[in-house]
Amino acid sequence: MAVAQAENFTDWVQQKTRSLTSSKQLFELKAPGYNAIKKATPTEPITQKGYKLPHWYQMPGGVGGFVPTDSSFNPYVPPSSRSMYVYPTYMAQPIVMDGSAIRMLKSGSESNISSLDQAINLHYDVFTKRINQMIYGDGSGTLAVASGAVSTLGTGQTLSGTTTAATTAGQTKGTLRLRKGHYFDAINPSTGAVRGTFYVETPGAASCVIYLLSGTISSGDYITDPNSYNRMPRGLAHVISNASRILQTLNTANDTDLNSAGVDLAGALPTPSTVDRAKTALMMRANDEGAGNGLMAFCTPNFYALLRRQGWNLTIQDGDVTKGIAKKYQDGDTTWVLDSDMDEDRCYFESDALRLFEEMALGDFDLDKQEWRMLLGNNGTGSDSWQRAFGIAFNLGNVMPSKTAFVKRALITSSDTQVSVNS
Repeated sequence: MAVAQAENFTDWVQQKTRSLTSSKQLFELKAPGYNAIKKATPTEPITQKGYKLPHWYQMPGGVGGFVPTDSSFNPYVPPSSRSMYVYPTYMAQPIVMDGSAIRMLKSGSESNISSLDQAINLHYDVFTKRINQMIYGDGSGTLAVASGAVSTLGTGQTLSGTTTAATTAGQTKGTLRLRKGHYFDAINPSTGAVRGTFYVETPGAASCVIYLLSGTISSGDYITDPNSYNRMPRGLAHVISNASRILQTLNTANDTDLNSAGVDLAGALPTPSTVDRAKTALMMRANDEGAGNGLMAFCTPNFYALLRRQGWNLTIQDGDVTKGIAKKYQDGDTTWVLDSDMDEDRCYFESDALRLFEEMALGDFDLDKQEWRMLLGNNGTGSDSWQRAFGIAFNLGNVMPSKTAFVKRALITSSDTQVSVNS
């Protein structure tokens, strides 16, 4: 088992020279999407038994015309309801540290640039980043999709990830989410079985160098955290979709009212007209011209910028100063949530349709009132290694699919994707 030793933190302890930074991260660890949903979406308590949502599966019928000479009414068709259920999914982040590292970081010495709190917060930030990535996923836990095969065991193998938009979500991130030293599973999408396991030796945006531990990797395989396939929260790609799937225990192929309205651009440029199409679809479904009001829209900064830039050539350049592109794109009262962790080719719209069903808020596993626990060691008598863990148990639910819409397969070539800006 890996344990964080004191030397893992020596770069944050002053020796004879002082760092020019103060605990600045080289990695981007923000989570705007999850934070926006957490803040703006009503939270409902949930347990392992699930949260029951009523759903009219069949509407009452029997309407018919009649004449006085034949006044018999049509046979009655009674309404029928079905229950939908949302269940929590569980995510956890362990920490195992050597006692000397904990004592060093807790010492309060002037030589410490970092503290124990900062070290713990780093784990929280990384964990929250993974939650944020999953909040846009489909519940499969896919971090990357292999675009080539790897069949040779051992070190120095190159794994490439897809960066091209597709009808399914999660195809545009390359290998950017695969961090150095972390272990991953390659999943056969046809069977859901683990085809291969590996860890990352040299990270990269579009491809990375891996050590293939077992099995093989085929083009199209889903790359997930170990033992995590289909065990992650159902994110926007699942709850706002028109694909045939099991949504909250019901099959949307049998009940299309559970699907969301979708605009498939098939590689075309997203424009203000695209946004208007999505809003029009919401108005059509609800038969209400106000259905396009009060929306939250989730997209990448690049998707948003493509909308902004299209007004530049319509501005009047006065005097001898050329004005640049406007800093904001406004479409009614839509609130835009910009997040680089979004799929580049997508935008999700919702209006009071999402619910955050939460069994356990983000925090420590401390039912025993302990934060740090001593590991018993090889002889079962104790050790100077210590463990703690924190996690979260929740799922997203869509209580009104007719109030949600999405755009997919927008043009992303020759634009700034998360992969291209990190390459």
